[in-house]
This record gives sequence, C-alpha cells and structure tokens, in this order.
Amino acid sequence: MENSVKILSINIEGGVNNSKGYFGYITTIFRNFFPHSNKPLYDLSEYINKEDIDIVALTEVDGGSFRTKHISQVKMLSKLTRLEHHSFNPTYTLGKIINQGDGLLSKFPEHNREYYKLQSKHPRYLEFATAYVNNQKIKIIVTHLSLGRKARIRELKQIAAVLLKDNTPKILMGDFNTEHSEELKIIKEIGLSAVHTKKTFPSWKPKKSIDQIFISPEFEVITTYVCPVLVSDHLGVVAELKLNNKK
Repeated sequence: MENSVKILSINIEGGVNNSKGYFGYITTIFRNFFPHSNKPLYDLSEYINKEDIDIVALTEVDGGSFRTKHISQVKMLSKLTRLEHHSFNPTYTLGKIINQGDGLLSKFPEHNREYYKLQSKHPRYLEFATAYVNNQKIKIIVTHLSLGRKARIRELKQIAAVLLKDNTPKILMGDFNTEHSEELKIIKEIGLSAVHTKKTFPSWKPKKSIDQIFISPEFEVITTYVCPVLVSDHLGVVAELKLNNKK
C-alpha cells in the first residue's frame, strides 16, 4: 500500500533463545556469557524477509562480543535481510563478554541519529533516527525501560518531555516492561497512541503486553499481529502503518 510502512519491535535477549519456560533462565544461563548458536537470528531474518518488514527495532541486541563470537547481531541481521541501513547504541557492557544495547534496521536511509540518555539508576536510552517515507520525514525511536515501576515512571516522563519538543511524525517502540495504563498514559497524554494490546511475554505462554509501539496522529494502523518466531523470552510485535499525506 502506498505510504505504508511495516515495522517490527522485538527484544532478542542477545540471541540466547530462552523460549521454553522459566526453567530456561537456568538451563540457558551460560549463553549469556559464552558463544552460542546464531540459529535464532537466521530464523528471525527469514521472517523479516517473508513478512516484508521495512523497519526493525531491537532491544537486548549484541553489537559484537565474546558471547557472539565478536559478530554484531545488528550487522548480521542487516546482511541477512534487505534492511541495509542500521545503527546500534550500547547500553550495557561486561568487559569483552557482553556488548548489549538497542538497535535499528531500516530499508530507508537513516539520518541524524541521536542518542538521549535517560536519568536512571541503570543505563537507559532513547535511540532516534530520521527517515523519509515517500519523501515525508518521520522519526523512529527505540527504547528499553527499567524493571522497577518508579524508575519506569521517571523514564516515561523524560521520554514525554523529549518527544514534545518535536512535531515530526514519530514511531516509538521497544520493551517498556509494563502494560499498566497508569504508566503508559504518560505517553498517551502527549498525543501518541498504542497500536496494540497483544500479549508478548513470556514467549512460551504470553500473559503480558510489555512490548509496545506508539504512533503519532499522522499514522493510522492497517494491521497488527504478533511475530511467532521464538528467539528469546519475548515475542515481537508487527504493525503495518499508513502515513497520511500532509495537507
């Protein structure tokens, strides 16, 4: 469809592939620190190609470390798909063992990449990229919020303040670690709306809708559904959006 864009937001957990149950946090713990199979990434890339995804927001992706055999998972997914434009922002490192962060993949050239550090106990960021869809400028934003409620609320308030300064059509997505309306209303109050209420966590028996996508009023939702590929303890969310022409 003309002026449409299809997006995927997913927490890939560093490719650890804990997707069989809570016991997996114990049985797969070594994968957090030692090299492991890249099969989950191949499975995800096949899905991205099959679904003709235009933009992917990644959280808990590794930019290249000992546990990934020094392979950047962002660059690997870019090479395996038609999403040749990519960026990575590290948020947590452990020597040369872990190099974890947020990433973006896009078929559209990315311009003016920015990284905004949120004031939080643990490193949390907003990663921005500007892209053009049929000559219309949009902002693509990915984030990964804290586990604690008080910290999330502080982070959400900062995000709202930052986004209010820019009236560019925008898509905000990532692992919000919450589905509670009292928290998410902070984002809705600045004019962004959630595109889905799909359950995404845990991946083996989804009970919570914590992987969020928010859009500004210039977009309308064509369809949304859950990505069934098992790559982590989260399922991804796909949304196809129409960007309405400016009058």
